[in-house]
Amino acid sequence: MGKNANVLCLFDVDGTLARSMNKWTPEMQSLMRQLRGKVLTGVVGGSNLAKQQGQLGADCLDEFDFFFAENGLTAWKDGKVLASTSIKDHLGEKQIKELVNFCLRYIADLD
Repeated sequence: MGKNANVLCLFDVDGTLARSMNKWTPEMQSLMRQLRGKVLTGVVGGSNLAKQQGQLGADCLDEFDFFFAENGLTAWKDGKVLASTSIKDHLGEKQIKELVNFCLRYIADLD
């Protein structure tokens, strides 16, 4: 039976693929390779790529079909950048400044 491209299994790094702040085990790596032979696999993490590479290895982009760092701000497919953005690109500097000022006023008014 071939790979089912209609199924995508996404995994978090900390606490799922690896213990928090640790490298993943050879057993987990082997399990993920087996699963990738059957369905599409991906990683979604809040950390930047460098931290995720520290846990999953420098070649982690090649271990999964999809890879999302910084909660999806940067996405890879088959080891190549698919899309990348930032809150500044999305909102613009003016709206960020308004948001920061609102938050600062809100905090200043807390009792």
